[in-house]
Amino acid sequence: MKKTKKLLSSVLALAVIAASFTVGMIAYAGSPVAINATNFPDANFRTIVAMECDEDGDGYLSDEEIAGVTLFSVTGYLYDLDEDAVIEDLTGIEKFTNLKTLRCGGIGLTSLDVTKLTKLTELTCSGNEIGTLDVSKNTLLRTLRCASDDLSALNVSMLPSLVTLDCSVNSISQLSVSANTALETLNVGQNELSELNLNSNTALRSLHCNNNHLQELDLSSNTALSNVTSNRIGNQTISGEAVESEGSAYVTMPFNDKTRIISTSLDDPDDTLGLIGYQGSSFVANDFTLLLNGIDYEYDTGLDGAEPMTVHINVTRDFFIVRFYTNEQKTTLISQEVVDRGHDASAPAVTDTPQCKTFVAWSDTFSDIQSDKDIYATWKDDHVFRVVGFDNNNISLECLNGCGTNTTVSFFDYVGAEYGDSNYNDAFDLNADGIINGKDLAYLKKGQF
Repeated sequence: MKKTKKLLSSVLALAVIAASFTVGMIAYAGSPVAINATNFPDANFRTIVAMECDEDGDGYLSDEEIAGVTLFSVTGYLYDLDEDAVIEDLTGIEKFTNLKTLRCGGIGLTSLDVTKLTKLTELTCSGNEIGTLDVSKNTLLRTLRCASDDLSALNVSMLPSLVTLDCSVNSISQLSVSANTALETLNVGQNELSELNLNSNTALRSLHCNNNHLQELDLSSNTALSNVTSNRIGNQTISGEAVESEGSAYVTMPFNDKTRIISTSLDDPDDTLGLIGYQGSSFVANDFTLLLNGIDYEYDTGLDGAEPMTVHINVTRDFFIVRFYTNEQKTTLISQEVVDRGHDASAPAVTDTPQCKTFVAWSDTFSDIQSDKDIYATWKDDHVFRVVGFDNNNISLECLNGCGTNTTVSFFDYVGAEYGDSNYNDAFDLNADGIINGKDLAYLKKGQF
C-alpha cells in the first residue's frame, strides 16, 4: 500500500512538472500565426506570405519568421506572382510589427491600415484607390509616398523625421507641413490646395506644387531649393468674381504682398498709359472682352533664381457681353453691349448694308441674357437685274447695282408666272401686263428688252 502511494506521488509530481513546463512554453513563446483566410483574407497576399515569409513551409508564421521581416515589397512579389494580379485587402500586414519598409504601390488597394506598424521608416502606397491614410502612429517615418491615390485629407503633423513626402495627384484640400522641419523633398502637385506655408521647411531642396489653387506662394525662407521652375510651381487655378462699374470690370483679390505680382494678362501691352492690370486690391479690365478667357498673372515667390508662379483666374460674373456683327463670319463688329444677367440687349441700327443685300433678321434673340453672345445679321440677295441677251430660249441677266453678278435662266421656267408669284420677275414681263407669257417671248426674240 505504501509502495502504491509512493508510486502515485511520483506520477503526480511528474505531471506537475510537465504542466509547469507547458505553462512556461505558453507564457514565453507566442502562438504561431496560421497562414489562412482568417488572418490573411486576400488570396494573392496570402500566397505571397506563404511563399516569402513561411521559411519552413509549415503553414504557420513563427515569432522568428515574423521578426525577420523588416522589408516587405508587396508590389514586387505580386508582379513576380502575376503581373496582372491585384491585392484589394492587405489585412494581416499588421502581424509584421518589425517592418521598417513597406512597399505596396499600385496593387489595387482601397484601404490600408498601418497603425500597428510603429517601426516603419518608409511607406510607399502610391497608385491605389486609398481614400484615407492614418500615419499618426508611424512617428519614425522618413519617407511617405502616397501619390495617385484617392486621398482628400492627409495629416503628417506627427512625423517629425519626415524627409520625403509625395502625395501628388490626389484631392487634398488642406496640408500642414510646418512640423516637418526635416523635409527635403515635397511633391504636392495636382491636388486641391489653396494654401501652402513652407516658412518652417528651410531644409527643403525639391518642391513640386503645380496644378493646385494657390493664389500666392512665399519661398523666401527656402533658400536650399533648386530648379524652381514655373512647371513645378505654376499652373495654379483660382476663381474670382467680376463686378462692373462705370465701364470697367473689377475682380477684387487682396494679396499679402501685391508688389510680387509681376505681370497680368490685363496689362497695357504698350504701357502707353502706365497702367497695370492690378490696381489697389483688384484686377481691373477696361475692355470686357479681356475677361472672356479669364485672367492670368505671374507671381514672384521671393526666392532668388526661381521662375515665377503662373496663376489663372476663372472669372465668374453677373454681367455679360453681347456683340453684334455684320455677318456670320464675324469679320466686322457693329457694336457690343454689357448686359446684366436676365436683362435684354438693344440691337444696333443696321446702316452699313452690303451691296445687293437686304437685312432679314438677327441670328439669335437678345432678351433674358444669361451668357455672352455673338449675334450676326442675316441677309438675302437683293439684285436688280436687266435682260442683256437672249439665245435659244435662255435669258442673260446683269445686275444694275454694279455688283458684277451675271446669270442665265430659261424663259420657260417663268412662263405663266403672275405678279405676286414667287417666280415672277418683272424683268421678264416686258409688256408690263403682270404675267409672263408668249407676248414677252416675242419681245425677247426681237431683242426688245
